[in-house]
Order: sequence, then C-alpha cells, then structure tokens
Amino acid sequence: MCTVYATSTSVLVLLALINTGFALQCWKCHSEFDVTCRDYFNVTRIQQNRRYFDNFNYAGNRQIQNPRNEPHLEHCDESFAHTYNQKTVCIKRVYRGTGSNELPNVQRECRLVSRNSKEGECPEDLTGGDRSRVIDFCGTCDFDGCNTATGIKTNVILAIVPVVILYLFQK
Repeated sequence: MCTVYATSTSVLVLLALINTGFALQCWKCHSEFDVTCRDYFNVTRIQQNRRYFDNFNYAGNRQIQNPRNEPHLEHCDESFAHTYNQKTVCIKRVYRGTGSNELPNVQRECRLVSRNSKEGECPEDLTGGDRSRVIDFCGTCDFDGCNTATGIKTNVILAIVPVVILYLFQK
C-alpha cells in the first residue's frame, strides 16, 4: 500500500516538474515603466532586486495588487498555439518615436507567431504600418529567457531525479 502511495505521489511531482520544464519562459518588461528593461539588461541585478521587492505590497492589499512592471520571467501560454498553427517565442523590440531626441524604448515579452517564421525574424504585424515609431531592432528566439535562464534539458534532468530515487528505494 505504501509503495502505491509513494509511486503515485512521485508521478504527480514528476508531471508538475515536466510541465514547468517544457513551458517557454520569457522576460516581460517595458522600459517606459522600468528603466532596468533597457539594454544592457543585467539579469543578476534584476534577480537581486526581485528578492527585495517581492515582499513589498505596493497596493497595501493583496486583492488589489498592481500588475508587475519590473522585469520578470513569465511562463508563456501555449494553449492555443497548435490550434492556430502558431508557436510561442520570446521577442525583444527596440523602437523610438519619430522625434530625434527620444530615447529608445525596449519591450520584452512572449508572443505567438506563425509556425513557419524563422528564429530571429520579427513578426510582420510589428514591422509595418505604424509611422509614429521607428524600429531599431526586433528579434525573436525560442529558448528560456533568450539569455541566461536555465534550459529545458536542465529542468527535465531535475524532473527525472525523483523517479530515479524512487527506483533505488524500491530495491
């Protein structure tokens, strides 16, 4: 009886870890709201600041907590990606207004794009039509954080550890 309980618990933990491991994580921020989103994007500094600010409630009440504006890793939702023949990518856009003195704005987020689009290619709906913005850079990537975040391989290896431990304890 104890073995069945341990096995079922291990399988549930494994499934939870695999779900987290296979979800693409992208940095989400906009430099209009937080200057740390600009280049040079210092992940170490952002994570140090997060440890301090995660414990601070800006709204004074958990029910009306303001949305996060500081750079943070976001799990991308792929719920409808297969339905519409799309895939999820991380995107980074650097653009400025038409005025010559404006600082460039940087926006990082998850985005659904056509499954046929190539890595690094900017989606067409972001490149054309808007004459009030000049795009300096626009690129996509399809791995966690598009920089120093852990990859899927690391998460899968960590997810397999409980199964191996369970197997060793059963012998």
